[in-house]
Amino acid sequence: PVVPPAAPSIPLSADEEKKRRRLERNRQSARDCRRRKKEHAIHVSSEIDRLEAHNLSLRLQLRVGEEGGGHSVHEERRAVDDLLRRRVAAGAPEREVREGLEEFKEKYADYGRDRRSAVQYHLRHVQRLLRPTVTTSVAMRALDGVADSAPGARA
Repeated sequence: PVVPPAAPSIPLSADEEKKRRRLERNRQSARDCRRRKKEHAIHVSSEIDRLEAHNLSLRLQLRVGEEGGGHSVHEERRAVDDLLRRRVAAGAPEREVREGLEEFKEKYADYGRDRRSAVQYHLRHVQRLLRPTVTTSVAMRALDGVADSAPGARA
């Protein structure tokens, strides 16, 4: 809020008037500087949020790509199904077919080996992925410093 200067009760000399105008310009300049600094801090904070979300998205895409190995789960299941059908058609012993079925169940069931491994991996790494980066930590400390130095900031 810009408050117009109070009308002086006694006339000011030219030097005093010049000094008063200079002080008023400096006050306005300081207000503008603080406003721009606050706007910049808000912009940087939103940019950090956007980049962290993008970073997390890319990390998850990379991990999913590594886990997939370029093969879809459906293709793998179809290949195992075809293998079991060929064994049965070729007259393989029942024990061999049963072992193939058990391997299939262990690998692809919701509680199977691959699922357990994937869940364990994600649980181990979620905390690491959500931890702020060094850049984010530095930026947040800088933003805290801006907030602390703002007029009227409480400790």
